Amino acid sequence: MIWKIILLLSCFNVLVNAGGSCSGGASGADEDYQAHDTISEWIDTLNADPNIDWNRLIIHIDSDDKKDAKAALMSSGVPKDDLNELLVTCNWNTWPSQIKSNQHPYVNKSNMAKLSLYRIPDTRIVYAAPNVSQQVSSPGILMVFTSL
Repeated sequence: MIWKIILLLSCFNVLVNAGGSCSGGASGADEDYQAHDTISEWIDTLNADPNIDWNRLIIHIDSDDKKDAKAALMSSGVPKDDLNELLVTCNWNTWPSQIKSNQHPYVNKSNMAKLSLYRIPDTRIVYAAPNVSQQVSSPGILMVFTSL
């Protein structure tokens, strides 16, 4: 009985958020893109060390921001196994405390400088690679900006 409720809830979310229909499983749309085999291969296609204005960071993303992040990941060829896990990290609340701050612009700039940052080309999305000292676990985190 519980699995039926979970299935129905996922269908409801799909219908409300995407205006689509529910098949009971993962949507095929996530499979319709050319993906790299590994994060390392994917990183090689990104723009390293982007010039970032932290004042443009969006800490509480909305559904349009999340759609933009997903589109950016897919168009850049993020490995399919990492797509959904990275999308969860768009939200500032999921980030490790070492890289956050309670004051605007809500990041610890000195600790952010220790991360390997990569801009997804032609987007407003930045990827931070895993970093043990800053507790950024694999596959990394995403940051969404108003513009870059």
